[in-house]
Amino acid sequence: TYKLAIFKPGKYVPKIVTVTVNGENVTLQDTLKLWLYGDVNYDGSVNSRDATQLQRFVAGERDFTEEAMIAGDVNCDGETNSRDATQVLRYTAGDSPAFNALR
Repeated sequence: TYKLAIFKPGKYVPKIVTVTVNGENVTLQDTLKLWLYGDVNYDGSVNSRDATQLQRFVAGERDFTEEAMIAGDVNCDGETNSRDATQVLRYTAGDSPAFNALR
């Protein structure tokens, strides 16, 4: 059993996949998809819909997968919270130094 780290520096959330090798071919296609930081609804872009979903998460109105939690932590402080939603909104308005640092 191995841990495979998949990442693209900058705007993508690193992903760690467990791979068990037992002499047969291993297919990883579905597990190799990376999330953009801020793209909590995983539609391939960061926009106000993501900020809305972050706000709903903070208000306790929805749950996130582990991947969405990591993607939502755009300021990389270890928490997904209203500060992240604010950063996503600022990013969509073209005014977010903290979020742009990930880009």
